[in-house]
Amino acid sequence: LRPTAGTIPRLSADQSPTPFRRRSRQPFPSACSILRRIKAGRPPASSFPPSPSANGPENGSASFPPPAPGISAKDVYRSPANYGRAEFSAASSSNSLAAPLPPAIASPESSAAPHFSTSHSAGDSAGSYEGFPAPPSALPPLREFTSAELQAATGGFARAIGEGGFGKVFQGRMMLPAGESCATGASSSATGGEMRECEVAVKVMNGKHVTRDLTSFKAEVAALSAVNHPNILRLEGVALDTAQGPVLVYELISGGDVKCFLKRVRQGEVHFPWRDRIRVALGCAEALAAIHTRNLVHRDFKSSNVLLREDLTPVVADFGLARTIDDWKTHVSTKVVGSMGYIDPIYFQTGQLSQKSDTFAFGVFLLELMSGCCPLSAQYQELRQLIISKDLPDPLLVMDPAIEGEWARKPVLIAFTLVRYAICCNWKQRPPMSVMVSKLQSIFDEIETSC
Repeated sequence: LRPTAGTIPRLSADQSPTPFRRRSRQPFPSACSILRRIKAGRPPASSFPPSPSANGPENGSASFPPPAPGISAKDVYRSPANYGRAEFSAASSSNSLAAPLPPAIASPESSAAPHFSTSHSAGDSAGSYEGFPAPPSALPPLREFTSAELQAATGGFARAIGEGGFGKVFQGRMMLPAGESCATGASSSATGGEMRECEVAVKVMNGKHVTRDLTSFKAEVAALSAVNHPNILRLEGVALDTAQGPVLVYELISGGDVKCFLKRVRQGEVHFPWRDRIRVALGCAEALAAIHTRNLVHRDFKSSNVLLREDLTPVVADFGLARTIDDWKTHVSTKVVGSMGYIDPIYFQTGQLSQKSDTFAFGVFLLELMSGCCPLSAQYQELRQLIISKDLPDPLLVMDPAIEGEWARKPVLIAFTLVRYAICCNWKQRPPMSVMVSKLQSIFDEIETSC
């Protein structure tokens, strides 16, 4: 419509504009209200904003998965892996690890071992509720062990091999698929498939801090289920309904951790060659680079969380504090947790967590391997300050006297440069772990060539 001079255009009745309607905003339910509804056996589907669902109502209302046969609402409420979309959606506002696992479903008549399915097709819902995000299909199924299986495997939880803030670790033996690496060769085919008796580590949450332990449980399961790497500790399965609390079952790494191994080196009990130290650093760098590609941050990388196989192959463990960072974010603000000596100063002062925080911890770890000193020792702290302030007269002074004569100057200078940039107080100057892998690989190749 073109107005003429001095006139105002008027719309006819059939040209009247559609009135503007404000989109209704439904209040997002709190976590407490969601848990109350789940505990009462009422699905909280109507409490959530509409979202399209392939198998839900045609009007696009949010659907909540029905409980599996033999599982009551109380079990769904109690079991951390069965919290489902409701709780993880509510928790996502606090930047929690929002990748819930599909809960195990097994009918009472089924004789097959229950498991968390990690391979789904469009028309296959066995082993998972519809609507739950599926983990990567390349990973093997995650088993769910029963309390009786764990009692038999650990001899009634008799042999404790470690204890930490989240609980105890027990050694056990159980039958696992033969395709998985095992410490013993006893095999059986009584269950219809090739099975092998393996040594496992059973981690039992202590239950003293329920909220913290369940958060750690979900974080560790989600992180280890998202990455399949030879230098990352393999999670064999979980157990939910046990008297001890949530349980994680890992492969057993019998070589101890790097922290204890370096202590034995300082005491003169064992020798840790320069070549093997670089190989350990390279394996850990590859593991951290792998989890960073999945937008994960370990947040507690340290020498005591790096286990060693008998051939000194490193295995990164303890993902209980792992967090996710979205693709479009460079960092997240969160509560400061970690281990003294390895905590990123920027993260400690601002509460802002980034993958560069893992880079800092790795730089501390690399310097620990090079010097042989504990990060909390006065000698290490003095050495670190000299590196940061660039007052160290000769970079070769950082090297452990126990490996004197085993290294060449050029590889040491490259490793020292990696340490200096990794532990600097500027995120932009810290290299990503992919660069660390490339540089350490070149150092290792040069060492192999010179041998």
